[in-house]
Amino acid sequence: MTGDEEVLDSPTEWVAKRQPAAPTGDERERLWQLMTSLWPDYGRYQSKSSRQIPVVILQPTTDTEPPPRR
Repeated sequence: MTGDEEVLDSPTEWVAKRQPAAPTGDERERLWQLMTSLWPDYGRYQSKSSRQIPVVILQPTTDTEPPPRR
């Protein structure tokens, strides 16, 4: 991945680009804790894998708001 990729969240039509640098250290840990609190399956999957699951940050590229947090 180069950071030029776009992600389309359909049906909301929310488009975002991935930030080129993945978070590391304390920032990655903070985001991982947030992700696993919202989607516990990530944590369960990580416990079964020997690799570190990547964390990426998406930056909106459209005026459409991202979907609200559940």
